[in-house]
Amino acid sequence: MKKHLMMLAAILSFCGTIVLTSCNNEENSKESQELRSMIQNTHWKMTEIFTEPDRYSNEKEWISASNSSHLMIYDLSFDDKGTYTSNDMHYSAVVGRNSVKHSGEYHVVGSKIYMRVLKSSFDAYGNYNLNIRYINNDVMEAELNWIPNYTYYDDGNGNYQQETELDKDNMEYLIRLKRFYI
Repeated sequence: MKKHLMMLAAILSFCGTIVLTSCNNEENSKESQELRSMIQNTHWKMTEIFTEPDRYSNEKEWISASNSSHLMIYDLSFDDKGTYTSNDMHYSAVVGRNSVKHSGEYHVVGSKIYMRVLKSSFDAYGNYNLNIRYINNDVMEAELNWIPNYTYYDDGNGNYQQETELDKDNMEYLIRLKRFYI
């Protein structure tokens, strides 16, 4: 019996090593490295969103980001140390429309950028990911998925408080961003 348990432990250990190596290889893949090098030390602003143009229409189309009542990204920046900052407006069924500045970590895996909110100026919280459909030096088209969760928010005194879940609805958008230079 002890022999069988030792063999099972060895097999599980081997399988775990393969899975961890596979994940690490994806983050270090050529595709991940190329995308990471394209976004490092850049700033982006949302220019268009694929949505219904008004409340009377059920047909989605590309509209100017300035006409969006659900999402606007004024500045999304990525540094070369794996952190990002974002200044945006989003609509939540719980709190309505709010403007938020948040920051956190980002990781590039294949054609996805995963962003984890660590600090927020309001009750925006959770994790974001951008599934890149197209990118060049000046334009990015991506599916944005916001996964509410929790994060820390600035209480106005420089202290960060943990925020719990308020809104459990994932939000998905198809957006276009333009790179801008500072």
